[in-house]
Amino acid sequence: MVRILAFSWFLIGTMQFLTTQKYTTDVSISLICRRERMLIIGLEGPEYNNYTISVYDDVLIQKKEFSVLPKIYAIKKLKSDILYEIRLNFNSNDTDREIISHFSTLSDDYNLTRVVFANFTQILSRGSLLSLILSWTPGPERICDYDILIWAKGYMQDLVQISPEYHELYNTELQDLRFSTNYSVAIYPYTEGREGPKYWVNFTTPSCNEINDYNYTICQPAEPEGLTIKEKECNVTVNWSRPFVNPDSYVFEIVPHNGSYERFHTEINGNESFFSFDAHNYSDFFTIFLKAEAISGQSQTVYKEHKNLCYESEESNNSANFNMLLLYYTIPSVLVMAVTFSLICLAVVKVKKTIDLNTTEDDPKVKEMKLPNESKYLQVDDLEYEIPKENITLLEVIGEGEFGIVHRAKYTYEKGKQKDVAVKVLKEHATYEDKKQLEKEVEVMKRVGTHANIVSLVGYCSSNFLLVVEYCSQGNLQIFLRNVWKTKLLIKELNNSGEIPNDTGVFNFLYGRTDLEKKHLSLTTTDLISFARQISIGMEYLSRNRVIHRDLAARNVLLTSNLTAKISDFGLSRDIYEENVYKKKTVARLPIKWMAIESLVHHIFTTQSDMVLWRSPVGNYDSRLLPLSDAPLREYMQTLAAGLQDGTAASMQRASL
Repeated sequence: MVRILAFSWFLIGTMQFLTTQKYTTDVSISLICRRERMLIIGLEGPEYNNYTISVYDDVLIQKKEFSVLPKIYAIKKLKSDILYEIRLNFNSNDTDREIISHFSTLSDDYNLTRVVFANFTQILSRGSLLSLILSWTPGPERICDYDILIWAKGYMQDLVQISPEYHELYNTELQDLRFSTNYSVAIYPYTEGREGPKYWVNFTTPSCNEINDYNYTICQPAEPEGLTIKEKECNVTVNWSRPFVNPDSYVFEIVPHNGSYERFHTEINGNESFFSFDAHNYSDFFTIFLKAEAISGQSQTVYKEHKNLCYESEESNNSANFNMLLLYYTIPSVLVMAVTFSLICLAVVKVKKTIDLNTTEDDPKVKEMKLPNESKYLQVDDLEYEIPKENITLLEVIGEGEFGIVHRAKYTYEKGKQKDVAVKVLKEHATYEDKKQLEKEVEVMKRVGTHANIVSLVGYCSSNFLLVVEYCSQGNLQIFLRNVWKTKLLIKELNNSGEIPNDTGVFNFLYGRTDLEKKHLSLTTTDLISFARQISIGMEYLSRNRVIHRDLAARNVLLTSNLTAKISDFGLSRDIYEENVYKKKTVARLPIKWMAIESLVHHIFTTQSDMVLWRSPVGNYDSRLLPLSDAPLREYMQTLAAGLQDGTAASMQRASL
């Protein structure tokens, strides 16, 4: 061929991006990218003119005329591994001019080489989200097809993949990024059936306040830091660090662990950094909750538990005085009362047995409970938690239970402020029993109150049967652990391929790593033990408040953004008194596979049987087995009574994420 005679292979290699200008002009041709049978070129020059693009191999093979110069032009239907001559003809100042460039198509077996360098060159604020401009230098092939993987560490979403268009090559905007989040981004070339090596860039996005200069009309205030509690002579002082910019106010709450004591709630000026109160009015243990508040919303809540020293001293004094009175005045009376009380108890037990045996479907109390559609409203006495329906905006569905659907929602409260909540809505064809179940759940949650490891009641809408509770963004523990395992398998696969850089090669973004960054996916056995500990603390709190949960499982434990475990779903819960025992006498659906043997056989539920519910989900996670997973339900009681269970001990030893 004439072209081969005219150019040596060496000259082809050096001239594949050659541009020749016959005249000095502001018009230019550049190669954007190429494939085996296509060239993508960039054209610069005055927009309006009479332009002609001609493509030559040995002879003229394509010609295209334009009255408006395109910025990007694709030359298609070419042959692989051929050097083409591109001519751009136009008229400037009544003079015909021409620019000539030479570009070669790729061979059929070209190499997919790694990107030379990648970096972030610009931060763009997009309201509640961020965009970043990713710039990169391509390999020598200068191919057209790249994929970009975006992985937000700590979130259980799948990897996001984007394929830049031609005009986005080498400067691509990554959209909808979260504030204060650790990302890993990989860019790599690909062609049909093949992928090139990945170039990884690790970075942490700035916080909303960093990017918006602590403008609390845009960003929620940061959570309070440095929370400390000091007590001296029954006077308690709570201190916290002053933030970079003060919020409008702080919401301060004292929650006694003993439900018989009242909670204290107040709003503190944003310029303050401490609060003092008298400890005489609180139980032996209480928890301090603190969050910052501004026009844009509220920060995450921080909390700290405290042992009330004042309560101990008062209790000691009262006990000593009482003992003296007992010795001198009341011992004879107590002995007489004890004998009388014993006789009364024997009589009551005998009568109770008779009543239990004679209770039938004809009992008017039973009939009253079974009347369908008795009420169109939640029968809850206390109006403290009542929320108007118009203050709730339902968003996407995040879960579904036995009788209700759970939505993420926006709750608008005082002064137009909003926060995320979870709202349980009864299903369309809910029965009367379902409505009563929801009423019981509201009553139990009101009694439980607020605790760091319990999903707290925000309120309810009685006219629409809506239960509003705090929102936990990371979902339930069961799905969280499964997603972590799935993601870690992916990371292990990538690590084995040597595509993720080690720590020494990590590129730290301009703002660096923040204190809010969480290593959600770096779970270890210690983290699993931490989950179990938090759940145990929550269950201990329920036990102190005489509440039996009856359905504790990983699916009913929710996680916040900072991986705080919170016990949820009180649909089967019951209040108990005196003996800490609840005897079930009605028919209802129960979680058979998570129940203790005494609950299955005798329908007896205690705070101890509650903890049995928790023993299997975490321990068996690694083996991904349910307790006695292969046994039919009808054989469960016989199997458990025989002492047979799955090998949780072995799986616990292997459990390591």
